[in-house]
Amino acid sequence: MIDKVIYSTQNTEYLSIEIAQILNIPFGKINWVQFEDEEFEIQICDRLAPINKHIIIIGSAENLRYYADLADLVSTFKQQYRANIVDVIVPYIGYSTAERSKPNSGICPRGIYRVQSLFDTMPRKITFFDLHADGIINVGGRNGISDHIYSEPLVIQIINKIKQENKELILVSPDAGRGKWVKALAYKTELPHDIMSKDRYGIDKVKLGSASSKVKDKVAIIFDDMIRSGNTAIKAAEQILDAGAKEVRMIASHAILPKTVTVDAEKRMHESVISKIYVTNSHSRSQTLTSPKFEVRSIAAILANSIC
Repeated sequence: MIDKVIYSTQNTEYLSIEIAQILNIPFGKINWVQFEDEEFEIQICDRLAPINKHIIIIGSAENLRYYADLADLVSTFKQQYRANIVDVIVPYIGYSTAERSKPNSGICPRGIYRVQSLFDTMPRKITFFDLHADGIINVGGRNGISDHIYSEPLVIQIINKIKQENKELILVSPDAGRGKWVKALAYKTELPHDIMSKDRYGIDKVKLGSASSKVKDKVAIIFDDMIRSGNTAIKAAEQILDAGAKEVRMIASHAILPKTVTVDAEKRMHESVISKIYVTNSHSRSQTLTSPKFEVRSIAAILANSIC
């Protein structure tokens, strides 16, 4: 059996170390040396360890830098260190507004091109977690094998915990795109569900249809793949309460929640009508959340099960 070693991009070390501990696999150390121009040099500390090994690289591609780091690591281990196998696990992919090519739109489908550049490094397999656009897994074509794993076991666990506290629950999708996921979850958890309509215009601007009377006198649980600005979640929660719900909670796979000079999405969610927010640790932002409304759940066990 070929020895396995786990390596990580700089932003995902907290999750990679946990996976390595679960599987009792060595975690390989990398030094990330930053220059004055903000470029990084990658230094593999245990230089002989990768040779003839099965290398597992874990990294959330939160922006262009981390896409590049993933691609650089695959190429380094394959070409310089002659690793027998290189697999990649991507807990989160940073999305542009276009994950698919739209003819004559003038929009660059950056999601496609970024993932293609990662497949072009020729890893054996790339495993994605809770993709926003399922079509991403087909980008690699002949250049690699992709896999898509879901947060469903963890989400069902959270829902069952909430069921112990509240008898009258309903699952809600804030838009039709996530509706099939919510419908499947409703079936598996034996709960009713509702699907809202959403139209997007401009950047991070949405218009939501009203919630139905199904939510009246119930504790509503919104499920979505990510919380970015929080606009959709907050507007959905307000509509749900207007329709007579007693309380609104939320479950999301990816906690993006940007914090900049002009935007503090965590604060916005904290001050919203949503009473509790469950997120995973797929994104590094999950490690800096301070609002007591947030409960962070680890996906380390789910990702560990995908490693073979």
